Amino acid sequence: MKKAIILLITVMLVVSLSFIGIGCKETGAAETTAAAAETTAAAAETTAAAAETTATGTAEMTYSQAPMLDSMGLPPVEERLPENPKVITPFESVGEYGGSFQRSVAFFPPDERIPTTFAPEGFWELNKPMAGEGPVTPNVAETWEWNADGTELIINLRKGLKWSDGEPFTADDVVFFWNDVVADPEVSFPWYYGSMYYQSDGSAPIVTKIDEDTVKFEYIETSFLNEVRYSEVAFIALPEHILAQYHPKYNADSDYATFNTEILTFEGKSYNVTISPWYMESFDPEQKMTLVRNPYYFKVDTAGQQLPYMDKVEIYVVGDRPSVALGLVTGEIDWDGMWVGLPHYPMLVDAQEKSGLMIGKYLAPGMQIMFNMDAPDKEARAVIRDVNIRRAISMSIDRDSINRALQFDQGITVGAGWTPDSAYYEEEWGTLYTEFDLPGARAMLDEAGIVDTDGDRIRELPTGEKCELIWDGYVHDLYTPMQEMIVATVKQAGINLIINQQHQTLHTENMRAGKYEMSTYDFYYAVEPFLELSAWLPYLPGSLTAWHLNGDTDPVSPEFTKFTELLIKGATAATYEERLEIGREAGKIAAEQCWLLHIGLQNRPYGYQPWMRNIPEKAIRVQELGVQEMPFAWYQVWKIAEKR
Repeated sequence: MKKAIILLITVMLVVSLSFIGIGCKETGAAETTAAAAETTAAAAETTAAAAETTATGTAEMTYSQAPMLDSMGLPPVEERLPENPKVITPFESVGEYGGSFQRSVAFFPPDERIPTTFAPEGFWELNKPMAGEGPVTPNVAETWEWNADGTELIINLRKGLKWSDGEPFTADDVVFFWNDVVADPEVSFPWYYGSMYYQSDGSAPIVTKIDEDTVKFEYIETSFLNEVRYSEVAFIALPEHILAQYHPKYNADSDYATFNTEILTFEGKSYNVTISPWYMESFDPEQKMTLVRNPYYFKVDTAGQQLPYMDKVEIYVVGDRPSVALGLVTGEIDWDGMWVGLPHYPMLVDAQEKSGLMIGKYLAPGMQIMFNMDAPDKEARAVIRDVNIRRAISMSIDRDSINRALQFDQGITVGAGWTPDSAYYEEEWGTLYTEFDLPGARAMLDEAGIVDTDGDRIRELPTGEKCELIWDGYVHDLYTPMQEMIVATVKQAGINLIINQQHQTLHTENMRAGKYEMSTYDFYYAVEPFLELSAWLPYLPGSLTAWHLNGDTDPVSPEFTKFTELLIKGATAATYEERLEIGREAGKIAAEQCWLLHIGLQNRPYGYQPWMRNIPEKAIRVQELGVQEMPFAWYQVWKIAEKR
């Protein structure tokens, strides 16, 4: 149920109450509000200046359109663009029009949303291709302004925006989506990262129309981070002029089943009337999806050419992952980074040598070791809560050998904090305690009084407990052999890890319930932790904070208390710069404390043909940012003429 979705702001409320003493040393509320007002005013001035620059730049432009539009009887391109189009500086070069971008999928899942996730259009836009870098930039919203405490947001849409059918895109479309879709409990709509739309109590914000191009959002808590959330959500509006006729609120002869069909399925109207670069022209779930150029798209390049460059996107169903990879290496498709991965890397390298296939890479989450600070077994809990043991285990992992043996040398070493694709990452702390150093690990344990007292080569704590832990896992083609290699080297330091293989469903249930000592999982939420605080702070039963569910009542250490304070503060920070400083400080603590261990990230490959242009060799795909595809700004990718 949508109303049951709990957002990260709940963490701010629940955890801040639990750690009520933390706030005693904070700046007074009046000073904080004044400071927030000052930063908000500064941000508003910056936004206004950017808008003024854009207006000046586009006023002097001469616009042009794709040749395919010349014979369609459309209004002149100047009339189809907003007053101030968004001007895009191409990644490598200004492109040329024409051709089809050809992709393939193993299959179309029932909730596949390529038409929106391929090129989402939020109020703002993340940095591309590295989404974690820098503040957001204007997109559908030209300017915006917060009140002092981040509970009210006024958004000014670009004037003259149009849907792909030529109808005006206005505040009514935004209000319709938020009030009659997001806030209506009878509406079922499976968007990616739907929780990003809701507040801590499960409600939608209050959204009202100020005028045709201006809307106001009202929140129950400080919500500055919504600038990031609303950059990559699947939708910020739906076409009221198309969909209102199916909504029971506006048509008594309709019902919710009809309305849900219209917005839920590809046969409905939500995908072929859009503000994205392409709209859906046809769809056969067993064969192919075709997207075609939106003649009213609101972005232009620096030469005044209306984007996108490519006329169509054709996506073919091929049956399985190996077939997608085969189509890539034979040149039948232009790009893939969703279905191919490390298992196909040798095949891609071979194609690179034979046909010039280009290989790019993005950092994908690797295996995570979770230490349960609240392990049910008291003796195990005593082992886990000793930071020296956690650090020694990390130092006893031969990450280089794991990388060579299991990941084709495509792993990236990273420590216990944020990852290198995070804006909060600092190299000084990034690989702390990750060097394979058995002598150092043994010396650390000796100094902490954790020694082998009975001669069985397994150390004991000063309290007499064995230095051993049960490590839950599940059958996984990569993680299972990693576990086996780690157990062998960690034992050489005198710590005994006992693997407990479980069915993956049971493993996940036990992990989320805190019924384990050590566990294995993908290491998500280390790029933009403020968007998923429940992965790091005590929250609710079954939350992602499975490694310290009792952290609010029994924190493992003063460092955890400070870490909590910082993350809550950062999640309510008014500016990107303030959040940056707080995030880096929190990352240092996480790296030092080793609550969660990275084994390493995967430098996951993607392939693209040598005739494609404006595709970078490095990108990002971030779980917590909702970035389901590489954020390549596909509207500015183009093909050379002979391959169109």
